[in-house]
Order: sequence, then structure tokens, then C-alpha cells
Amino acid sequence: MRQFAVRRALSLSVLIIAGEAIFALPFVLPRVFRPTILETFGITNTELGGAMSVYGVVAMAAYFFGGPLADRFQVRKMMAIALWGTALGGLCLATVPRLSVLVALYAGWGVTTILLFWSGLLRATREWGWCAPTLGTKGPMTSRSSFAT
Repeated sequence: MRQFAVRRALSLSVLIIAGEAIFALPFVLPRVFRPTILETFGITNTELGGAMSVYGVVAMAAYFFGGPLADRFQVRKMMAIALWGTALGGLCLATVPRLSVLVALYAGWGVTTILLFWSGLLRATREWGWCAPTLGTKGPMTSRSSFAT
């Protein structure tokens, strides 16, 4: 039973770390290093905002398709592909591409972070929360969850 609790805690920790890490490239990096990115890429704040807007449009569309996709495919594979795809985008970003490639990169990140990763993350956390066999419960809405042990 203790081993089960450790595995659950480790699983949740990995989900949290992955959930934070995947958004570092599209959001945290430009927010923290905005002046440096603008200077290095030779773009304006408006052009960077345009690329991020493309991300938003792609992400908004991806929300509609992500749920059915997560129900159809293995979550581990979806999340792994998303993490690797986002990382490959980071390698592309490291080459300091021109603006059109940067816009395409943000569109790709919209696919990897939302369509593949976010929908898989939601399903994984839902399954994680419903897993409480040691107390004979069916989910987190019952009297006690597996956090009690």
C-alpha cells in the first residue's frame, strides 16, 4: 500500500513538472527575456505578439479536438510526443530563425502544448484522481480519497 502511495505521488510530481516545463519555451522565455529576444531576433514587440497570437488561435482550435484525441490514443505517447515536439521547437528557436519561421514555430507549439499535451494532461490527472482502490472508492468525490494514507 505504501508503494502504491509513493508511485501516485511520483506520478503527480512528474505531471506537474512536465506541465510547467512544456510552457517554458512559448511563454516563460519571452516574458523573462523579452528585450533580449526582440534584439536578438531583430523583431518588434508587435511582431512577437503576432507570433504569440497565432499560438492562441491554433491553441483555441486545438481545445476542440484534444479531448477526443486523448480518449482515442495512449496518454503517455501523446504527452511524450508533445514534450519532444516542443523541445525540437526549442532547438529551432535556438537557431534564431526569421519571423515567418518563428510564427510557424508558435503555431506548432500550439499543437504540441494544447492538442497533444494539455488534453493528455487533463485525462492523466482525471485518471490519477479516480484511482483510489485501497479505500474501496470510485473517485475523489467519495468520503475519503487515497490522500488519507
